[in-house]
Amino acid sequence: MWKAEEDGRTALLQGGAGSSTGGGVLDEYASEFVRLRAAASSRIQAIKESGVASAEEIKSAVKVVDEMESNRRQVQVQLRLELSGTGNVRQEWDQRLKDWSKEVKSLRDDLEGVKDRQNRRSLNLSDVGSSAGAAERRGAMQATEMLERSSSKLQEAKRV
Repeated sequence: MWKAEEDGRTALLQGGAGSSTGGGVLDEYASEFVRLRAAASSRIQAIKESGVASAEEIKSAVKVVDEMESNRRQVQVQLRLELSGTGNVRQEWDQRLKDWSKEVKSLRDDLEGVKDRQNRRSLNLSDVGSSAGAAERRGAMQATEMLERSSSKLQEAKRV
């Protein structure tokens, strides 16, 4: 099990705080997170490279990112249960959890960008920031101005 001088909480890390080896529960969660991150990144990259993605491909990538978030939450719960009194170990894992949160957010942002591009393509709209997009905005502004002028002329005609 664990050494007599350990209290069981630090034994979760079997091999120390920064150890990538060992069979501790937290190390298993860390390995799973790394595996999920690789899967999510490769799926998102494949979607970006293909240019066109099916709803199933996007759902699949979202599911992997959701699993990453679930894994992060499980580690957070495990830390609360098992490592409440171990300062340095707890701080290192808390920092790792913050980093994981940032990674999950970044992947979610990438997925949102992919979804937005996919939706724009399905509506035959140009990508944001392109010259065609600027032309669309100019046209919309001109149409709005013309509508406002016409409305004011109509209001004047009603008064007379």
